[in-house]
Amino acid sequence: MNDDLAQLADDYWQAILDEEPTERHMLGDYTDVGSYEEVSREADDRYATTLRDFASRAEGVDTASLDPEEVLTRGVIVSSATAHADLLETPLRCRNADPVHGLQGTLGLLMGLLAVPDQAVADAMPAKLDAVGTHFRQLAERTREARRPAGCRPRSPSRRRSSRSRRRSPHPSPTTPWSRRSGSPTESTPTPRVLP
Repeated sequence: MNDDLAQLADDYWQAILDEEPTERHMLGDYTDVGSYEEVSREADDRYATTLRDFASRAEGVDTASLDPEEVLTRGVIVSSATAHADLLETPLRCRNADPVHGLQGTLGLLMGLLAVPDQAVADAMPAKLDAVGTHFRQLAERTREARRPAGCRPRSPSRRRSSRSRRRSPHPSPTTPWSRRSGSPTESTPTPRVLP
């Protein structure tokens, strides 16, 4: 294999494991057991920058000297690093409330999947739980970030248009069943049927 590409692929994989210690643990690498994924804006920005650097380095590898498998390896690095960086730079982290698949619901399952093969790994597990607490605090901060004036995402044009329309019209729409200013229903409002 091309030596430069082989080193790049190895470095790329290590960079992923450095940012995703839970994945590292699940793969049987116990060098960073006491850590958990960081989700602060600074961590996401740092990871996205690292990924784009790998994509740029892979794009700079000349394909003329590569065999088909090496071309595929280069393409995977470019594609996966770019896609992951793009995802990190979206505002999705600020919309993280998930009552079903959120970490508060899956943490018990996740912890059961993490092997503890020896005393050294067992001794590091309390630090991992501390890091989980940090993860939750960072998620909370990202959620609060979305509520600030310069939050994660500007309002969409459609929402701005609808807001302007409501400001222009001092009267409710005549097509709504509660169009009278007094708040009473219009004559067209159907009368509820009382079943025997």
